[in-house]
Order: sequence, then structure tokens, then C-alpha cells
Amino acid sequence: MKQMDRKQIIAALVMTIIALGSLLGYDALRDDVTAGAQSYVVTAEGYGGEVRLEVFINQEDIVEIQVVEQNETEGLGDDAIYEVLEEIIENNTTDVEAVTGATISSNAVITAVEEALAEAGLVTGEVYSVVAQGYGGDVELDVIINDGEIMAINIIEHSETEGLGDEAMEETIAAIREAQSVDVDTVSGATLSSEAIINGVIQALEDGGVELEAGSRQQEGVLGTGNGYGGDIVLDVVVDNGEISGIFVMEESETAGLGDEAIDEMIEKILTAQSTDVDTVSSATVSSEGTIEAVEDALSNVDAEDMEAYEPRGYVGSALGFYESSEIVLDVILENGDIIEIVVMEQEETPGIGDGAINAVIDRIIENQSTDVDVQTGATVSSTATMAAVEMALAKADGTYEGEEDSLEYEAEGFLGRALGFYESSEIVLDVILDGNEIVEIHILAEQETPGIGDAAINGIIEKIIAQQSTDVDVQTGATVSSKATMQAVESALDQEGIILEEREVTLDYDPKGTLGTGSGYGGGITLDVITEGDEILEIIIVKESETGGLGDEAIEEIIEAVIASQSTDVDTVSGATVSSKGAIEAIEDALDQ
Repeated sequence: MKQMDRKQIIAALVMTIIALGSLLGYDALRDDVTAGAQSYVVTAEGYGGEVRLEVFINQEDIVEIQVVEQNETEGLGDDAIYEVLEEIIENNTTDVEAVTGATISSNAVITAVEEALAEAGLVTGEVYSVVAQGYGGDVELDVIINDGEIMAINIIEHSETEGLGDEAMEETIAAIREAQSVDVDTVSGATLSSEAIINGVIQALEDGGVELEAGSRQQEGVLGTGNGYGGDIVLDVVVDNGEISGIFVMEESETAGLGDEAIDEMIEKILTAQSTDVDTVSSATVSSEGTIEAVEDALSNVDAEDMEAYEPRGYVGSALGFYESSEIVLDVILENGDIIEIVVMEQEETPGIGDGAINAVIDRIIENQSTDVDVQTGATVSSTATMAAVEMALAKADGTYEGEEDSLEYEAEGFLGRALGFYESSEIVLDVILDGNEIVEIHILAEQETPGIGDAAINGIIEKIIAQQSTDVDVQTGATVSSKATMQAVESALDQEGIILEEREVTLDYDPKGTLGTGSGYGGGITLDVITEGDEILEIIIVKESETGGLGDEAIEEIIEAVIASQSTDVDTVSGATVSSKGAIEAIEDALDQ
């Protein structure tokens, strides 16, 4: 046994010497590789935050890339970073494929390295800063163009849905770069986010004087051509159920600021009037008449079936959808009392969310032969409106229909509260249940906030309100509007009962040893006692916190350890507990500032 122990000790020493030698050898090799190279520290936005790299470039060669900082998903995004780095170094190009399942992390590396190449003067071209409309708001891009070639597309800022819209944008960027064309497919379920990238790049190309080929935009309907002032005007005219639902410019060479604007104005007039018998734009008659000619040319080639309005085969029901004055109109077809088909005649719900909810709810209604089905998560209003429309049709079928209702009614166990949410004309409707003056439960009856952001904020705020018995709670980071709307909805319910929740002063039974600082955490306020001596942080004591047990509370302790160890608040947040981490840092900085 003793002899065996001695062998194990010798083996361990040998392995240690080998490992040390390998490490020293790697450092020496790295020094050889980077000798004479210029280093560039660059950043790009990854899935979990900033990805910071140090890129070593020797003349035109990428010789080494080191990860300075990253917060990507362990075992997925972080692995993707190193995999992409190896590909870039091996091939000496950023034209490499993203890692499946970690597109954002992969593209962050590619974007950062391209920035380094641009700084090194290896990616030449003009930078065009553009803004396009996405699903969640403005999408800001920097597009680098050199002699008509799209060299790089960098997302500067956006508010698209995490895990859907943001990934769709990265996929669209990769497709445009590879095809060197904006004639690429949009990502299913995130059309608006994809189109924001396409439209932004089109804008940059136009700003750069790059002539777009006809067909840069994918054709949806029938093409029509008219004679404009500067040449042919080519339009894509979409007809649905006898209605002109869209007119898109495919090609035009009209005078900028005059003829091109006249085309847009004429399109708006034609869509509004559902006719080409509209007035031309003063001072741009030729462009106006060319637009009319193009639309009429397209309409002459539309299939007769598309030009005919849909004739209902069953009972028509309607209900107000997500947007103000936009109805969901359904044709409910019955056979021997059974619902055999439901046709969507009209709807203007949010693409990829509300429209998908309508179809999902219709499938459930037909399968269950009942309107008592589950709503689609994140699309409550569209789901409820679909059920209401079917119920109206069924009421017409059995003769019990008594006329249209002005709005959807909700059955509440307690007091009904409403407030306008993040999107225009979308309400957050809550059922607030009281026991005396105590809030015991809050149920969500309707909401259509952004999935994974706004809807999560509603639940978070509800938990805080019940826990603190007050609507004076901290908003959820990144979802201020949804948070405040939730508070307002609760307050509107309480107003009906005349209950006013008093703001409660929190008195701390604690004698500070240093300086107290406060910050906003996930569950409420975080109060810390920061003890210093000169410029040194000696100790940090947790005085008060309401963070999630086993996650947020442990994150605070980790942040405290990191701050004391580094003697700085410039430390990484704890993965999965960012809000709690930032709240702890905020509290420490608050104390140090006093």
C-alpha cells in the first residue's frame, strides 16, 4: 500500500511538471505568434451581454484572438465563441458559419473581429448609419459598403424580442452578407425584425448610391408597370378577397424628394379609396399617372378568384382584436350542429403573435367543439377575441344573438382593474381579490405584452405588490411601461372599493458600522452597510434584501466578495441574477458616494 502511494505521488509530480511545461510552452508560442502584431480590443453585443476580444493582426493576417470578457450561456454560447475564433484564425477570414443554436454568440465574435479589421484598415469602405422600424421599435445599424459590396452589418441598438427577433436579425444579416443581396427570405415568426435589417441595408445602399437590382424585394402579388417621369415604375400589387391589401415599389427612377414621394402618396390614396380613380399629386403629374398605370396593369393580370370578395358559407362572427378599431371577422361553418371549419375573413393582429394565436385557438375550438379552450400564451386579447367571434357566430346560428356588444366583458371574482400596456390600445386587465383591505390574489385576465419581457414583468410586479401590500414597488428592469401599467391596473381596481394602500416607511432596527447604501433589486430594495478604512473596503454587511432565495440572495453575497477582492464595483454580474447583482453594486456605490 505504501509503495502504491509513492507511485501515485511520483505520477502527480510528473503530471504537474508536464502541465507547467505545456503552459510555459503555450505562452512562449503565443509570444512568438503575436510578435510584431498590432492588437485591437473590440466589443460586440452577444446573447448574455458584451463579448470583448483582443485581436492580434500582423499585416493582413489574423494571428491570435483572445477572449477578454464574455457572459454567454455556459456550455453553448461560450463554446461557440471559441469554435468560431478557431475557424476565423484558421481561415484568416470572418466569412465563417455561425454555430447552430448559438447564432447570436457566434455573430458577436464575427462582428467584433470585423471591427478590429476595420480599425486595422483591412475592411475598407464607407460607414452608413441607418434606422429601420422593427417589431419592438427602431433598429439602428451601421452598414459598411465598399464599391457596392456589403462588407459588414453591425447592429448598434434594438428592442426586438429576445430569443426570437434578435436571432432573426442575426440570421438575416448572415444571409445578406453571404448572398451580397437584400433579396433574402425573412425568418418565419419574426418577419418584422428580419425586414428591419433588409430595409436598413436597402437604405444604406441607396445612401451609398448603389443601384438596387429589380427584385431586391420579394414579390408577393402581381407586378404592374407604368411610365414615370424618369423611367418605368414597377409595383407589386397584392389583392386578397377582392381588396387591394398592399402595393409595394419594386423599381422606380423618379426625382428624389418629388416623384418618389408622389408614388408613395398615390399608393396611400389608392389603398384608402380601393380604387385608381384618385387625384394626382400636384407638380408630379407624370409620376402620379405612372403609378396609377402600374396599379391598373397589375390588376388586369390578377386572377379572377382573387378579385372576387369572399362569400361566407356559414355564420359570420366578429370581435374587437388587439388594435383599436381592428376586428377579427370569422366565418364559422356548421354541419349537423358541428363546427367543421372556421375561415378567417379579416384580421390585423400582430404578425407572428396575434395572427398565430387566432389559428391556434381556431384549431382548439374545432377539436373540442367548444369555445372554452386555453388562450395562446402572450396573445390573450387575440385569443379571447377569436373565441368571442366564434360565440357570436354560434349565437346567430341558434337564434340567440341579440346584437353586437361594444367591448369584451370579463368575469371577475374580485375587482376589475385596467390600464394601457406597452402597445397602443392593448390593455392589461387584472382581477384583484381582497380579504378586507388585504390583497390576497391578482389574476391576469388579459394582456398582450412582449413575450418573455412584458408578460414576465406583469407577473413579477404582481408578486411584489402582494408581498409588500403596496403598489409602490420597483419596476422590472427593461419593462418599465408594462410594470407601471400593472401597478395602475391594480390601483384602478382598488379605487372601486375606495382602498388606498399607504406607502410604508421601512424602519431598520440596525446600528450601522459604516455607511448605508441602497439599490433596487429584483424583489425590492437592497440595503448594505459598507465599512471602509481610507480608500479600502474592509467589509460589506447585508442589512436588508428581498431577493429570490437560493438565487438573488446568493448573488448579492457573490457580488460583495468580488467587490472586496477587487476593491472595485467594476465586477461581473452573476449569471441568472443580473438585477440582484446590479442592485447590490448600486447599493455599494451609493454608500461609497456618501
